[in-house]
Amino acid sequence: MKPPPPVLYKFGKREHLEPFLEKGIVSFARASRYADPALTVGQQDDEITRSFSPDPRTHQILVGSGSQAAPLSHVFDMKLRYRLNGKDGKPLNYYIWCASLTYNEQLFDEFEADACVKITGAGELGQRLLAAAQSQFPDEDDIQGCDLYGRDVAYYDANKLPASTEQRDLIYMKTLQYGHQEEFRFTFATNPEHELPERLNFEIGSLHGIAEFCE
Repeated sequence: MKPPPPVLYKFGKREHLEPFLEKGIVSFARASRYADPALTVGQQDDEITRSFSPDPRTHQILVGSGSQAAPLSHVFDMKLRYRLNGKDGKPLNYYIWCASLTYNEQLFDEFEADACVKITGAGELGQRLLAAAQSQFPDEDDIQGCDLYGRDVAYYDANKLPASTEQRDLIYMKTLQYGHQEEFRFTFATNPEHELPERLNFEIGSLHGIAEFCE
């Protein structure tokens, strides 16, 4: 897991952030849930696919191979869609918990938040999360029980080609419209055969000493 930055900010409802601070209850949401239109403008997004629409005036589609490849003519629109898939070939069943790298008051409105927790021990938070995930989903018969990673999000221009098409990178990519959120996200995944709820909670103990409410 990539080391988290020294400070993170978690925006949300105080009723949810209090158990996060007091007991360390970290609630991950299933990635597919973010397509729910009932979510706030800052939350709603497609976390299962990544789409790119490069300008056909500055990009070409070549047909053929090697020196015989030729550009396809009369292309007026192009769209590349990358679907995040699990080892079973089905849409990747993974979970997300996100925070911000900066304190931005605009996020109170976007997330319909009334409180914010400043996490000064983000590294310890990550280590506790990893320990809790490995305890709840241990390795079995030399098969890794779960994956938990932390990484800052890279924001891309949907009108250009992607900087990477590797799934491990696409998971941590969002369009520029969300760039002001400066998101850092933890992602969790496990054996797709496990039947898991829409939200998955890990309890990692009181966060007093490494986190506090912003006044």
